[in-house]
Amino acid sequence: MADLRRQETLALVQSTTSSLEQREAGLWVERKALYVRYLSVADDWVRVLRDLRDAGGLEGVSNGPIRGSEDARRASPLAAAALDASVAFAKIDLEMTILAGTPVLSAIDSFRPALYSAARVALTGGDELEGVSAKRGDLVQAMRYELTTSYVGDKHARPSADPAGNSTS
Repeated sequence: MADLRRQETLALVQSTTSSLEQREAGLWVERKALYVRYLSVADDWVRVLRDLRDAGGLEGVSNGPIRGSEDARRASPLAAAALDASVAFAKIDLEMTILAGTPVLSAIDSFRPALYSAARVALTGGDELEGVSAKRGDLVQAMRYELTTSYVGDKHARPSADPAGNSTS
């Protein structure tokens, strides 16, 4: 009887482990697809910001003041594209907040403000896109790290070093 219970318990453990491994594998596939979509949406917005910058900002593409989304849509296709790109980015950014791992979220915390700042500056015809490019590179590196190191929670976080070079993790 005890042997039968051990076999049943072992079968349950193996089934649960297999199920968890399948769920984890599915999460990695979902994360990878999300990361690619995030970068694509961000790149689309950067292209629109570059066009907006080159046009001299919103004043270069509209005949009057833009106070809301309807004004932007009426002003020009470029103003409408800038609005649509910002909305698309906000939506995928929310998904990232929910599904991304800690290393990627840390990189996003630097990337997102740089992109928002570049958008504000592009509206006036200015250029801060170089900073966005650098932060995007850091983000891609964090994504690669996470996707290639079997990252699970904070337990595999990169060890940090103190100024003397000693590991603190």
